[in-house]
Amino acid sequence: MFVIAHVSDPHVDGSAERAERVARVTRYLRGLTRPVDVVLLCGDIVDSGRREDYEEVLALFAGTAPVLALPGNHDDPSALSAALGDEAGTSSDSPHRCVVLGGVRFVLLDTTVPGEVGGALGAEGLSWLDRTLADPGAGATPTVVATHHPPVPVGHPFVDGVALADSAPFGEVLSRHPAVVAVLVGHAHTAGASTVAGVPVLLGPGVASTLVLPFESRPGDDAVVTSEAPPALALHLLTGRHLTTHFRVLG
Repeated sequence: MFVIAHVSDPHVDGSAERAERVARVTRYLRGLTRPVDVVLLCGDIVDSGRREDYEEVLALFAGTAPVLALPGNHDDPSALSAALGDEAGTSSDSPHRCVVLGGVRFVLLDTTVPGEVGGALGAEGLSWLDRTLADPGAGATPTVVATHHPPVPVGHPFVDGVALADSAPFGEVLSRHPAVVAVLVGHAHTAGASTVAGVPVLLGPGVASTLVLPFESRPGDDAVVTSEAPPALALHLLTGRHLTTHFRVLG
């Protein structure tokens, strides 16, 4: 069994409050009697792209498990890559990465668009994804695709308006590659599950805050997220090609 700790949207900003919310996650991980095999940070790791904030996050996760990370719209991909150093696993000029860890292939996509909240892969990114998933050297290796921007609607008009713009061609690419067992995403600040091209899409709950659905709002309250809810994470248990997900709220 291979265990993925799926962590998203910490939005670390130098404040003690955000650092403590991340620390709740890392304390939980260190308290497990069976360590997770990888921590997957699905974007918006920091709030304003500062190198020192990335270093703070990585210091908090030090000793929990190997860390894989991809950028969100609040991140600076260059600063994130510099902070990760040799852990970045990149060997080309592509902003996307493919890392094999413990017999599992992780395809980490950079869906950020400079100056935009929403995301896209574009023709070049979709072509890279198709080629990478088709790599004959990977064989039947179970593959996890990770993005920040969801390729599915989540049921909130704001979030759905800033999701992955090219979700339809993204699904077409996935449909050609049966090795993909799941798509893990962030951005929505909510635990959730959906599908794209028959592949499970699992939304990582927010560490910094939690999405408020329109029908959960009080009259006159137009908040998209609330920080009153405690941080949360997902644990994905992968056995062969079978994936089981558990969501944990860290009150």
